Amino acid sequence: MLPTPVRAVVLLGKESVGKTQLAASLAGAPSAASNFRGATVGCDSYRVDDWELIDTPGITAAASLLHWLGALQAASAAVEPAMAVFRLPSEAALAVVLASVRKDGILLLAEPDVAAGLSAVQLLTAVYLAGVLLPCLVTCLTIAREQGRAFALRLVGRQAVAAAGFSALLAWGGAWL
Repeated sequence: MLPTPVRAVVLLGKESVGKTQLAASLAGAPSAASNFRGATVGCDSYRVDDWELIDTPGITAAASLLHWLGALQAASAAVEPAMAVFRLPSEAALAVVLASVRKDGILLLAEPDVAAGLSAVQLLTAVYLAGVLLPCLVTCLTIAREQGRAFALRLVGRQAVAAAGFSALLAWGGAWL
């Protein structure tokens, strides 16, 4: 006898509308939902009989596509060694990378395994770095469309250098604050 084929349902929608709670509730699983926006950053799967419910992050096509392609993880791995320059643990790299795509990626710093290991100065440095290292992808694309690619790249480069410099100053001089 052949196994019953699994039918998949992908839950798509704006962020913070309850997709995770719905999937978890239907599956009888504890909800992994958080009290802040953008908590779902990857696709999670829930099984209900012969149905598979696939929970997705709130619609931000670029972030979802980059996650699916593995680009966020690859960029995070590439950035991890640089976290030492800012006296940050390597776990902060994903928040910095994701915040470059969608600013609420900063909320990854609130995850218990990350936040518990950060001092106040490290948290300030990480939030600042994640928030201003690069403009969000949509902003960057809009500037490129309106002002040209070369202008956008120069602007992003200047912003990255200034943000990295000030973040390093915070990281190494923050003890005096």
